[in-house]
Amino acid sequence: MNWVIWIILVLIDTVIFLNFIIAVISDVFANVMETRAEQAIQKKCQFICDFYTAIDQNKMNSGIIVTRMKSQSHGENWTGLVNQIKSMLSQSEAAFLNNTEKIVSQHIDAHTRPIDEKLNAMNESIKHIIEKLNSSSTNNVP
Repeated sequence: MNWVIWIILVLIDTVIFLNFIIAVISDVFANVMETRAEQAIQKKCQFICDFYTAIDQNKMNSGIIVTRMKSQSHGENWTGLVNQIKSMLSQSEAAFLNNTEKIVSQHIDAHTRPIDEKLNAMNESIKHIIEKLNSSSTNNVP
């Protein structure tokens, strides 16, 4: 008889303990669901701040990213933001390459201009010498 009472008490304790665990997990789940939207926005803002810090620490406070969501689906909103950031990066890269190309071109022009001027002066001198040689050779021919 003692064994039967012990088994019944163990089963009742197990059911009570499982009910307690389910209640705690349900409470935690409810808290997470209440703060889900705020946490998602906070994580996205943290990502944007980290992105700006990684790009250029000197320009951290010079601008912000403004996005508009096209649909209300959670996955598409995040993908849209990532695609906009990728687009902004590719535009920045294109502008950087264009500016770099202009700077390099100006630098090369600035350094080659004196050389071109010297070569043109030497070319004129050589032409002048050739003309003198031609005129003196035609004068010396009997």
